Amino acid sequence: MIKRDEIARLLSEGKTYKEIAMECRVSFRDINRVAKEMRGEIEITPSLAFQMFERGVKPIDIVLKHNADPLRISRWYAAYLRMKSEDATEDWRDVLI
Repeated sequence: MIKRDEIARLLSEGKTYKEIAMECRVSFRDINRVAKEMRGEIEITPSLAFQMFERGVKPIDIVLKHNADPLRISRWYAAYLRMKSEDATEDWRDVLI
């Protein structure tokens, strides 16, 4: 968390990603994550997307609200639906056995 705070401070001072990476010994990816957090954005991972789908959030809402890649979200939603149908099938198999 200390590096995160240092990265945030340097970003707010207007330092470049290259300067921050050299000073804090972190990757551009780490810096970008902190920058997104500072802007109130979140990184949508498959796990987070699945949790959102489970709560009833529509894929289009994830794309629009979080500026997520529509193709990636569509693929994750299709995978989520496949898993949900497999779970339902497995439930029936358990009852029948």
